[in-house]
Amino acid sequence: MTRKRCKESDEAKKNRITSILKYWETHPEVKKERSIKFKGDKNPSKRTDVRKKHSESAIKQWSDPLARKRQSDNKKKYYEDPIHREEQSERVKKIRKERPETCRHQTPEEAKAWHDKLILYKENHPEIDQAQSERMKISNPMKDTDIVRKSTNTRIEYYKTHPISVNIPRYSKGNYFLRTYDNKNVWLRSTYETRYAGILTSLNIKWEYETPFYIESLNSIYHPDFYLPEYNLYVEIKGAWYEKNIIKIIEFYKQYSDKQLIIVYKEHIDNLEHELGCYVPINLKDFGILLCDQITLWKNKE
Repeated sequence: MTRKRCKESDEAKKNRITSILKYWETHPEVKKERSIKFKGDKNPSKRTDVRKKHSESAIKQWSDPLARKRQSDNKKKYYEDPIHREEQSERVKKIRKERPETCRHQTPEEAKAWHDKLILYKENHPEIDQAQSERMKISNPMKDTDIVRKSTNTRIEYYKTHPISVNIPRYSKGNYFLRTYDNKNVWLRSTYETRYAGILTSLNIKWEYETPFYIESLNSIYHPDFYLPEYNLYVEIKGAWYEKNIIKIIEFYKQYSDKQLIIVYKEHIDNLEHELGCYVPINLKDFGILLCDQITLWKNKE
């Protein structure tokens, strides 16, 4: 006869974990012995068959929308309690104090290596992307307007004090560009952007990359490619337009009509590079199309 396992209450679970932590604090030799016991190949979680089994189990669990929602609801309920939030905060502070090396930001080289490794893994395991896609169709937190607005405001405030952090590469091709006035490596996503950044650098013009704007009507974020503080000018580099890009930039114009933005195409970059070689005075606004004029051209084509 199989014995039925009773579900552990939150209070019992909390007491159990607290007692374990307290025991380890008073018996550090036991914790050290356990650490040595499961170090390296002795750790079952590092065995290929065990990892594969855990991976399959996780994919199966997260592909179930009810399981996903149940865990999400449990987490929300748990962290609604200020005591739990405080405990989590104290745990994080303790980890950062004891192991500061695990909490530092990645260097550009580490970020690129991690990015390449992730892309390779996803290419070899297409089922991961498929499972994630199905989950997001059911419970995507970024469909919640309040969450998106809060996330956007947090990122904008963070970028003001950490402008280089936005340049960690996302899932796109590109390369690093050394911004000479502050000696920072900036991740640019296309050759057109790299050429334009080179022009700005040659002209000793300061620039910022991908300043975020919240588009309320679309519940989305738009990043103009460049911002030139000296000109108070935003620049969007474009090789081709897609319908979703057109909709987003039109909504940006409606919401932020006080912002001056120009569209720069390949021919503008070619002309700029030619003028740069001729050593003649250059007005950047002459090498691009104002956003309002571009929108007028689209309307005339309809």
